[in-house]
Amino acid sequence: MKRLLASCATFAVIVATAPPSRAQVALDQAARGDAVRGQAAHDDRAQGHATPRDGTGIDVLVQGDSLLPSSAADPTAATTVLQGEDLRVPGQSTAEALSRAPGVQIARSGAMGELATASLRGATTAETPVYLGGVRLNDDVTGTADLATLPLFSLRRVEVWRGASPPWVDRPGLAGAILLEPEIPRGNRFGVAAGAGSFGQRFAWAGGSVGNARAGAAFSVRGDKADNDYDYLDDGGTRFDQADDVTRERSNADLRSGDAWALGRYAVGARSTVRFALNGFLREQGVTGLSVIPARNARAVSRRELAILSTSSQCGPQRAPDDCVVEVHVHALRTAYELSDPLRELGFGAATQITRGKRFGQDARLALRLLDALRVETGAGVSSEGMNVVPIGLTATRARRASLRAHAEAIVQPWAPLELRAAGILTNDSTEGPGQAATDVLGPMGRVAARIAATPWLAFTAGAARYVRVPTLGEAYGASAVLRGNPDLLPETGVSFELGARADGGAAGDPVRASGAVTGFVRLADDLIAYRRTSIGGVRPFNVGTARVLGGEVEGALDVLRHVRAELALTLLDPRDTDSELTSDLLPYVARLVIAPGLEIYADDPITGAPIDRASLAARLVARGERVADPAGLIVLPAQTWLDVEATVALADDRIAIRTRLANVLGDDATDTVGLPLPGRSFHVAAEAWWN
Repeated sequence: MKRLLASCATFAVIVATAPPSRAQVALDQAARGDAVRGQAAHDDRAQGHATPRDGTGIDVLVQGDSLLPSSAADPTAATTVLQGEDLRVPGQSTAEALSRAPGVQIARSGAMGELATASLRGATTAETPVYLGGVRLNDDVTGTADLATLPLFSLRRVEVWRGASPPWVDRPGLAGAILLEPEIPRGNRFGVAAGAGSFGQRFAWAGGSVGNARAGAAFSVRGDKADNDYDYLDDGGTRFDQADDVTRERSNADLRSGDAWALGRYAVGARSTVRFALNGFLREQGVTGLSVIPARNARAVSRRELAILSTSSQCGPQRAPDDCVVEVHVHALRTAYELSDPLRELGFGAATQITRGKRFGQDARLALRLLDALRVETGAGVSSEGMNVVPIGLTATRARRASLRAHAEAIVQPWAPLELRAAGILTNDSTEGPGQAATDVLGPMGRVAARIAATPWLAFTAGAARYVRVPTLGEAYGASAVLRGNPDLLPETGVSFELGARADGGAAGDPVRASGAVTGFVRLADDLIAYRRTSIGGVRPFNVGTARVLGGEVEGALDVLRHVRAELALTLLDPRDTDSELTSDLLPYVARLVIAPGLEIYADDPITGAPIDRASLAARLVARGERVADPAGLIVLPAQTWLDVEATVALADDRIAIRTRLANVLGDDATDTVGLPLPGRSFHVAAEAWWN
């Protein structure tokens, strides 16, 4: 890590001291409330759209003062943006926040800090890339991203891209992507926060920033602890025999974690900006095993070290900041997972297993306005990643992959209401593992889309895309004595088609405002990767033919008299294994119905003369239909319903905030994945204070 930080610092010095040229870095749009991708904002303003900015590099498009903010990076894509109070609910995990977005389904293995993953539109978690500050977090073993390692306190905004993926990401997902953006330096301020909750949860946080229009720096650090000792029902593995059911207290589920961030920006001249971000994460916890076969002594340690360095340059005449923009990004990621199972309660075949992953990447992008009605974006990147699995006493697994990538996108706007997009992506992955020479896989991908504004408040979208996912290093070469590899795996491929409509009515200050979006889609996938048991008791991945997912998504919001806000997210899916010869052809672990309504009653300055700036009371519900847990459809996970009640009070010009949450009010005794109990009713409270 020391060599990594030294390399990043050297690169920053070289960029910052380079002589001015036509490729100098752009105006510091973060300090002015603008974003790096100003070309999208320019078009939005030309159409009368308001585009708030906060400098994270992702734009939020608010059409007609929309109650449903979406990404301005691509108005033709179906996107959902979570920000502000959506990310500040006490005791809420990143996975729980995402569960309220249409198209998203989450899987949890317990309470705070335990494995939590997200998937989009019936895809698997390995087919759903998750990015933090533009860096993909999906691991090299199973391909999943553990959302439990991403506390919400560090995030400024979350974007859910459904169906489409931004063309500049290194691995577009078969059904979309999730983009997480960290907080950024914003003036001079300092803040602290603390909170506590049921099952021994508590946290403390401190952070601050200093800066002006030229430069800024920010830091934050947080510590969390939890016992996670909630009660659960142990059915002894006999689901239909209640005679042996016993209520037990969960043990060996405690955790301690720490997370730290440092971010900065520096403007070199009038057209130059350098930004950096450093993140370190450490978590130590018990590993409980299954509810039927608990593990009493297993422990695990997770680590993450992340460094990001980026520059942006306005390379054309200063007629408009988006006429010519060059961006350069460098990142390095190192992860480690150390599992200690002295009594071999988990069945991994070793008493100690250490999994290490590393990734280094760099890319350059050029955004150029050739004509008033034509913009192009092009870029290329290179990355390398490696995996090292060391089961003590067994054969270690080492594998690595080098990737080359190029992309180009054309955005045409022949007249103001119409926008056309065409993007092409070409990747080449060279993978090398134990006992195998390097193999190359070429992955052509692309997308075409259109958006037409029929009226100032109604727009229609359409799109088609093709994506490719190469097997992870763990899928190809194995990760333990239980998870065997298959170097003959073929890449997964998928095509998708979608139609959408969006309406926004009312402006800020109107007594009634409403926004809504409807999207229908179909996704066809080939050579899906699934797992089956081997003769020696482990599991091995294989390609399983084709699948088809039909679906529809509804998203809506209504604000009445600036005191009542109602929201709705609805997802309908029909996920089918089209090669299945079994009685059931439903894809496992995919719910066919998810509905997430919410109702909030709020008031700004509710009491004249009192120091209360805002008070709100909200109820939010997430209901998920039943899911099958095996290809034959014999094991069915029951439907689940979570109802939360939240209250917030902001005081002293929004410098003090007190938030409370009663989670799982109905006390749903739910299990997720297979046999892993989730917590019941719980209470959480948090308070924060800021000084400018």
